[in-house]
Amino acid sequence: MDRAALLPMLTREQELRDSDEVQREYDAHELPPETIEERLQLRVLSEHGFAAHELPAALQLYQLTNWRFPHDAELRSCVVYLRADVSSPGDLAVGDEAPDAALHDAASGAPTSLHRLTPSDGRMLVVAAGSAS
Repeated sequence: MDRAALLPMLTREQELRDSDEVQREYDAHELPPETIEERLQLRVLSEHGFAAHELPAALQLYQLTNWRFPHDAELRSCVVYLRADVSSPGDLAVGDEAPDAALHDAASGAPTSLHRLTPSDGRMLVVAAGSAS
């Protein structure tokens, strides 16, 4: 999926996002926003010739547009989530010590920190994190 293919797909995605039909779906709160957005992106990919069996891989590649073309202002201006994306790869390298971060215990809500959760016996702490909006 090259840049030339992405440009009309991203433009179409934003057209659909702005449509009354999709805005009503968001307003109804019957589905999580990420479900609506995935369905919308799958629709765009289908409209642009991807077969059903190609959709999972095509969707993954499509959703990496911001990382594949980080400095392409035209692509990033096509759709709202790319315009608003302020993420960056960061500067940590493999083997670096992670900076401390304020956290809250999921069960009790009590404040803690990343370093307090790190085992002192040499075992690694694996952190799986992300966001959805």
